[in-house]
Amino acid sequence: PHTWNTFQPFINWLNDPLLEVWERLNYTIGNTNCKPEQSWLNLHKNTGQTLEHAHGYVELVVTCYLKLPKNGGYIEYRDPLDQLKVNTPTYENASFYEVPAITGDVLIFPGWLKHRTQPNLSNEDRIVMTINCM
Repeated sequence: PHTWNTFQPFINWLNDPLLEVWERLNYTIGNTNCKPEQSWLNLHKNTGQTLEHAHGYVELVVTCYLKLPKNGGYIEYRDPLDQLKVNTPTYENASFYEVPAITGDVLIFPGWLKHRTQPNLSNEDRIVMTINCM
């Protein structure tokens, strides 16, 4: 979808936020360029969800909420230090942190960060465009 004419104004807008995150993560060492390479649309109907995963060798992932109904479910990120906390006295279960969002929100995060989505508890569809940037 990132190559579709419909999304070109958004992709043009995305250049500056991508560069800002790229620089904040110090990814500019050796490479100052980050461009959308792959994209897809996820449609989750009632109870639909995405299980935990990461995006491998992708530097940045962009999640664009095209339609997020009330009770549509949020994305959750796993605490990157989770493996180190397993043997601590206060550890209970894997730590996931939800990120509340609304239609139109855009999230940018490193491809190595494990994440999942909550089930869509709405009778409306949740539609998200995901873009891998390298």
